[in-house]
Amino acid sequence: MRILNFLKSNNDKQKSIRIKTEIGDKFVSVNLNQTYESLDILSLKIFQKDVYRLFDADYGIIVGRVNSKSVGIPNVRISVFIPLDEENVIDPSNLEDIKKIEATALYPFKNVYDKDAQGKIYNLLPKYGKNKIVNGFPENEYGIGATPKTPVGTFPEKEEIFTNESLVYVYDKYLKYSTITNESGDYILVVPSNRTFTVNMSCDITDIGRFSSTPPLLKLQGYSSNLFTPDGLKINSDLPLESLPNIDIQNKTITVKPLWSQDSNNTNVGINRLDFDLIKKIETFVTIFGNQFTHDPNHYWTRPEQLCNDGNNPDHISLGTKVKGRLKTKIFNIKKSVSEIDADKLNNLGSNDRTEQFGYDYNEDIELLNTNKYVEFQDGNGNFIYLIICNRNKFITNEEGSLIKVDDDSENGLFTSFRGYFYLENDVEFTNPTGEDRIGKIRLKIPQLFDSEYNSQPQVTNGVLKTKTSWIWKHYKFDFGNIYSVAQKLEVECPVLSKDDEKTGNQTNILYIVNNDDFFQIIDQGDNTSLKRENINNSLNNQYKNFYNHLKAANLSQKKVIFAFKNQWMNFSIYFQNFVYNTGAATRRVSTFITTTNYLEDNNRDIGGKQTNTKWLARGTYIKTNFILIDKNDFITFFEQKYDNITQLGFRIKKDKLKGTYLREEIPNNYNANQRNQFFNQDNGDEYYFLIGTLNDANPNNVLQYLVDSKII
Repeated sequence: MRILNFLKSNNDKQKSIRIKTEIGDKFVSVNLNQTYESLDILSLKIFQKDVYRLFDADYGIIVGRVNSKSVGIPNVRISVFIPLDEENVIDPSNLEDIKKIEATALYPFKNVYDKDAQGKIYNLLPKYGKNKIVNGFPENEYGIGATPKTPVGTFPEKEEIFTNESLVYVYDKYLKYSTITNESGDYILVVPSNRTFTVNMSCDITDIGRFSSTPPLLKLQGYSSNLFTPDGLKINSDLPLESLPNIDIQNKTITVKPLWSQDSNNTNVGINRLDFDLIKKIETFVTIFGNQFTHDPNHYWTRPEQLCNDGNNPDHISLGTKVKGRLKTKIFNIKKSVSEIDADKLNNLGSNDRTEQFGYDYNEDIELLNTNKYVEFQDGNGNFIYLIICNRNKFITNEEGSLIKVDDDSENGLFTSFRGYFYLENDVEFTNPTGEDRIGKIRLKIPQLFDSEYNSQPQVTNGVLKTKTSWIWKHYKFDFGNIYSVAQKLEVECPVLSKDDEKTGNQTNILYIVNNDDFFQIIDQGDNTSLKRENINNSLNNQYKNFYNHLKAANLSQKKVIFAFKNQWMNFSIYFQNFVYNTGAATRRVSTFITTTNYLEDNNRDIGGKQTNTKWLARGTYIKTNFILIDKNDFITFFEQKYDNITQLGFRIKKDKLKGTYLREEIPNNYNANQRNQFFNQDNGDEYYFLIGTLNDANPNNVLQYLVDSKII
């Protein structure tokens, strides 16, 4: 026990007493020799009116914190265990005696290790999943953010208690001394004093707010597969509670001393402290998801075969005809040897900035992330999810309940971020033409906002070649508990599609989204006077109506295909375009808007982390990529996006309707009318564009639905 005098607050107006306490303290006594409004201990505040309400009463206060490596853990259940009192039943038909009989069935616990009729030991874990604000999502009807994903406990919800008189009886008699830890992991209980209690801590580490784990990551820790459902997405709730990988139940005893001193000659108050340290391992992580697609095997950029008036397949350039496939993924990690300050500086370099001044080696200070540090989900239909374990920026919870940074090598603390980049390929094969022409499929680095050194002019200073490596260091910083997606900006070589393009092979449209009812493709017939209208017979493309309804009034005299998506950021999706290139010795070439002739074959050029090969790597100047942070309120907005009561896969939303910031290419103010026509956006500069899936009759997909169905959020 420690006895402390009044500690003056920094805010005299509040007259609060900060009670300093340390881990290991069991009882703290404070001398109240001045006026005050509140007692502050840990992140908790006890107001004067509550203290004096307990004056001369036989009550004590227990406070404490639930920790994982000195980090306070929220949403942990704490209770004082009260053993079953076998009361005498006089009249089994009497309502009060009926409650006693039913109470014995509902609460059979004489000690914390007894089991109920379902074989579950005493616990405070919820019986049902319920959406909680602690997870950051707004309440919704879809179960998004609902926790826990796999309810395994026995504790009733308030609604159930209020409608069941026997439960009310059990709650008032046995469960009244229970609470939940706050965001700092702290709790407070007011209980009878001068008694010894068993205090129970019940924690489901998949239900602790931003620190929550998820079954796939628990599997990664080496837990047996039989502890999970066959798909690995949920906990096997049929097993004993104490054997589950996500459940941490502990019991500690405490003798509670009274709040007020027994000595009437002084004004000391005392507070009991009882902390818990989790045994289960908590690993913070980030969630990255998205949608990806590519051309079908017979079509590609810059060839007549992709023209929309192909008589064999008139709508083969619409989004409904794109194919999905699977990703081949390399994830690169910026190692902790690179400080946060230097990592930010390296990440903010431009295409021509040098990296030598920082003294880092991209082969030594960047690494290919081991596959046991992340979990990958793909459905083969274009949807993907990555869960990456954080590995830098350790924080602990200080006495006041705030997270503060500690050294990454400290034995205490949890990691809160990950820095890295992705290197991606799509595995759908393609059909090569005959002769010297060959087909490639672009590969993407995310993020990539400018060209690599091999796509740009090398710099020579005093006869020495200065390698441009800033493109390798371009990465993204992810923070734990957040969800992220991908975005891609697409440019075209030529915005005009005419019959001449069919002859010269300059067709470079990106992708089309069309609707049978409202939209059609306009093609210049090449005689400068007539336009050809081609209806696209794919009613499923109604799901893109919101994306394109603003283009209906486009000026047909522009003599171009109106519904091309170009020169704009596409949030949530990435597109692996097929492209043609020539391999002839005298005619070796490729569109400079796609890649470079240096990248047409396998090579040993560096991409970081002792990895090589820039074959088919897209040019960052024209095909930009990045990650985006998804606001959890916006996620619900995206999920509910409808037009004419049809769920939309492609949609646009005004900026002021969203809380987050997403990617959009703005048209420079000095562009003339012709230059402005190069851009897809024909709005007022106040909208973002989103594509959450592509579809055809056999395989529609929606990455937001996929993420929800995976039980990750």
